[in-house]
Amino acid sequence: MKELIAGLMMVAATAAVANELSIEELNAKHGVKGRVSFAEDAKGEPIAVLRDANGSCRVALRGAQVQSCSFAGDEHPLLYEPKTGYRAVPGARDFVHGGVPLLWPWFGSSGAPQFRSWWRRGLNALGCSFELEGPFHATARYSLFAVKNVSAEGDETSVTLVLGPCAEVSEYTPGEFELEYRITLGAHRLGLQLTTKNLGEEPFRYREGYHPYFAVSDCYAVTLSGVDGCVYESSRDLPCDVTHVWQGKVPEWPGCDLFKFKQPASVITLEDPAWKRSIVLTTTGARDVVTWCQDVRGTKGGMAMNILPEECRSYFCIEPSNFYPESEITLAQGESHTFETIITVKENAK
Repeated sequence: MKELIAGLMMVAATAAVANELSIEELNAKHGVKGRVSFAEDAKGEPIAVLRDANGSCRVALRGAQVQSCSFAGDEHPLLYEPKTGYRAVPGARDFVHGGVPLLWPWFGSSGAPQFRSWWRRGLNALGCSFELEGPFHATARYSLFAVKNVSAEGDETSVTLVLGPCAEVSEYTPGEFELEYRITLGAHRLGLQLTTKNLGEEPFRYREGYHPYFAVSDCYAVTLSGVDGCVYESSRDLPCDVTHVWQGKVPEWPGCDLFKFKQPASVITLEDPAWKRSIVLTTTGARDVVTWCQDVRGTKGGMAMNILPEECRSYFCIEPSNFYPESEITLAQGESHTFETIITVKENAK
C-alpha cells in the first residue's frame, strides 16, 4: 500500500511539474529537431506539433485535443478545422467542435453523474432540462495534460500525454487514476491510443470516446460501412427505440444527425465519392460507435458554437466509444484498459 501511495504521489508531482513547463522548457526537454516542437495556440495554450515526411499533426495539451492532421501528398486534410478556430462562442457550451476531442470519463451525457431524482423533477417542473451534474462530454477536456515522452524513430512520430488525479475530474469522478494518451503520425495514418489505469483501492468506473471531425466534401453525400447487422438508435426514431437492426450501408443523412450503434465491426469505413477517398477506422477496446453530422435544415444561423453555418456540411463525425451502460469499463486496483483507434486514409485513383 505504501508503494502504491508513493507511486501515486510521484505521478501527480511529475504531472504538476510537467504542466508548469514553459514552451521553451518543453522544446528543450521534449523537442526533436524537424519532428516535434511546442508552441502556443490562439488561446495561449501549449500545443505539440508533429511534423515529418508523412505530414503534420497538431495536439493541444489542454484536453489532449488533436486540432489538425494532414498527410503529405493528400489533396484534403484528414480532420476538419473550424474557420473560427478553437474558441468557444461566449455564453455557449465549452465543448469546441473540430479535430479530435477526447471524451473521458464519460461520453456526452452517457455515464455522467446526474442530479438526484428530486432535483430533476423540480427542474423539469420549472421547464428546465438541466439533468447533468457534470458537463456534457465530460471533464478531461478541461485538464492540462503533461508530456510524458515523444518518439521520432523510423517513419512514425508520436507524443504521449499523461493526466493524473486533478480537480476537473475528481470533482465528479471519485477514484485515483492515470490516463495515458499516445498520438502517432504515420504514413496516411493517425493512431490514437488511450490507456486508463486504476491507482486506487476502490473500483474505478468510466466511459470514453474519441470524437473525430473528418473533413468531407459534403456530409450528406458520404456512406458508412461496418455497421451492418448492428442494433442501433437514431434521432430519426424519436422517441429512441434500441431494438432496430441496421442493414447495409448508412445512406441518406439529410434529416438525421445522430446514430448510435452497438457492437459494430472493428473496421468502419467512410466513403467520400466526391473526394474519391476512404477513411478507415480500426478500433480495439471499444464496443460502440456514434456518428453525427449537423442537420443544417433545422439549424438557424448555424451552431451556437465555433462553426459557421456555411461550414456545417464540411465535416462528418465517427466516434468510437464505450458509450452504453453495458460498455462501461470497471477497473479493479492496479488494472488498466487500452482503447485504440487507427485511422488510415486511402485515396482512390482520380
